[in-house]
Amino acid sequence: MIRCVTLAGLVLAALVLCASAQKDEADKDKDKQPKAKLYKTPEDCFEAAATAIRKRDGHALLGLATPKAQKQMASEGVEQALFLRASAEGQLNKDKDKGVRNEKLAELYKPIYEALDKHGLTEKATRDFEFEGVHLTAKSKEAAMKLVKDPVAFAGDFMDATGKLGAQPDDKDLPRPKLTELKIDGDKATGVIIDKVKVKVKVAVKDKDKEEVKDELQERKVPIVFEKIDGGWRIDFPASRKSSPKDKAPKDSDKKDRKDD
Repeated sequence: MIRCVTLAGLVLAALVLCASAQKDEADKDKDKQPKAKLYKTPEDCFEAAATAIRKRDGHALLGLATPKAQKQMASEGVEQALFLRASAEGQLNKDKDKGVRNEKLAELYKPIYEALDKHGLTEKATRDFEFEGVHLTAKSKEAAMKLVKDPVAFAGDFMDATGKLGAQPDDKDLPRPKLTELKIDGDKATGVIIDKVKVKVKVAVKDKDKEEVKDELQERKVPIVFEKIDGGWRIDFPASRKSSPKDKAPKDSDKKDRKDD
C-alpha cells in the first residue's frame, strides 16, 4: 500500500536546487551502504535465492531483491509485524476483551517483538496506531515508516524472526527448485520456477471406512522477474497483496471491464 504525493507549482530554480541536494544525499547514503554481491546471470541469482530460502536467511534473501522490492518488503513487514503484536496484546479485541493479552501468542511472537523494538517500533511508540482489518490505516502506516531508520534492515530482521516461530516444515529432503523458461531482454528477464511442496491430503484407507491424512508432494509453477542493476542481476519480488479498494478508486474503464466479465 504505497501512496505517492506530487508537489506541484514549484519554480524551476527550487526544483534544480532540490534535485542537486537529493543527489548529494543519495551519493552519501550509497557510499555508506555495503555493496551487494553481483550475480552475472539470472541463474546465479536464482540459485543464491534458493539457498537463502532453504537456510531461512532473511537478510541474504533481501540482498537479492531489487531496491523497489526491498522497500515493498520492508513496508509490508512493518505492517505484518505490528499486526501480530497487536493481536497478541489484545489491541484488536473489542468490548470487554479489549487489551486482554494472549500470553501464548506473546511468547510465540517474542522474536517479532524484539525486531520491532530494535527498530524503534516499541509498544509505547505505536500505541495509538489503528488498523482496518489486518492493515494499518494510511495515517498509521505513514507514522510507522517514519519511525524505522533502516527499513531494509528491519525487513531482514523480521524475516529472520518469522523463521523462528514454532516448528518449521521439514523441507530439506525436497527437490531443489528449478528455473525454467528463462527469457532475457536487455536488463529485464523473466522465468518460471518449478518446485514441489508438501501438502496434507486425505486418503481413503483400503478395506476400511475411513480416511487418513498424509503428506503428498505437489508440483507448482511460479513466475519470476529479474532486473539487472549496476551490473548484477536482482529479483523483483512481487508485492504480497495489491492495493485495496480504499487505496485506489476504480477507473470507469475498470468498472466496465468488471461488467463485461
